[in-house]
Amino acid sequence: MTRSLFRVATAFAATVLFSVVGVGAASAHVEVTPEKAPRGGWSKLDFRVPTEKDAKTVKVKVTFPGEKENPLIFLAAKNKPNWDIQVDKVKLAKPIDFHGHTVTEIVRSITWIAKKGGAYGPDMFDEMTVWGGPLPNVDKIYFDAEQYYSDGEVVKWNQRPTAENPTPDYPAPSLELTAGASAGKAAAHQAADRAAVAANTRTAGAVQASAGSGEGGAQATLSSASAGAVVALGALGGFTLWRRRSVKGQESS
Repeated sequence: MTRSLFRVATAFAATVLFSVVGVGAASAHVEVTPEKAPRGGWSKLDFRVPTEKDAKTVKVKVTFPGEKENPLIFLAAKNKPNWDIQVDKVKLAKPIDFHGHTVTEIVRSITWIAKKGGAYGPDMFDEMTVWGGPLPNVDKIYFDAEQYYSDGEVVKWNQRPTAENPTPDYPAPSLELTAGASAGKAAAHQAADRAAVAANTRTAGAVQASAGSGEGGAQATLSSASAGAVVALGALGGFTLWRRRSVKGQESS
């Protein structure tokens, strides 16, 4: 009964959306937001996973583009209370030269595993968040997702649209990539790139922090490369703000 009501409500919402913007979906899917992001940039990606049956979602796995699919060189998972986070990396057959540094491995998949209080049931959704980049120079990238239920069922969201089937039943989450950023933003991205490489050179592997079980307990995995990129972007933003204030001060003198 609950599953039927959920699908009726979802179909109704999709009908309303279709009447407004001309697109719709037959049922709720695993999706990634934002829907668009600039090529060459860095982005926070939220994978929204609804529970569509009378069971609980207990595990979610997202697989990222591989070596032959324009991979994201750096990825980090956001800390999530009541979930364990497992980051799996793979060695590159052909290392990538990135701003003068050699990258030998990439994140291939990230898995979120519910602990006590983490699983969620019908009429609910949750978001699994990552941050990374630089985004490749392609029109669109896909992420395969696997949703594990408490009754043992595994739903694979990995289908690509085709000319014969433009709206598959279990579409893979996708991110549309747009034209690159402006010159100023491009400089910021390059600074983030260099800082990420420098941080990764100083510290190999990932930094893992694990809190105890209970409220607020979670296992976080954040690569030192991505942490360095965050610091670089913050520093660049602070410098830009200081420069603007300095110029305004000189103009008013």
